[in-house]
Amino acid sequence: MLLPEAWGQRFATENCTCLLRSGFENAPLEEITATTDPDNAESRRVLKNCVLADQGLRSVYATPCSDFGMAREEWFSVATKNIAV
Repeated sequence: MLLPEAWGQRFATENCTCLLRSGFENAPLEEITATTDPDNAESRRVLKNCVLADQGLRSVYATPCSDFGMAREEWFSVATKNIAV
C-alpha cells in the first residue's frame, strides 16, 4: 500500500522485518504467514527478501493467493546470522 514514488526504497522490506521481529520476539507466535496476489512479483520479492518460505498457492476467500511463512525457530536462526533482518 505504498505510493509509487516510495517503491524500491526498501520500506516494505523494513516494515515486514519489523513485523516479523515483533511477532517472534515480543509475542509468543510460533509461525507467521503472509499472502499476496500471485501476479504481484514485487510483493513476493519482499517476502522472499525477508526470508519467508514460499509455500505455494492457497485459497483466501475463494481467491488463489501466494502463501509464505516462517516458523519461530527459523526466525531466531536467521536473526542470529543477520541475514536480511
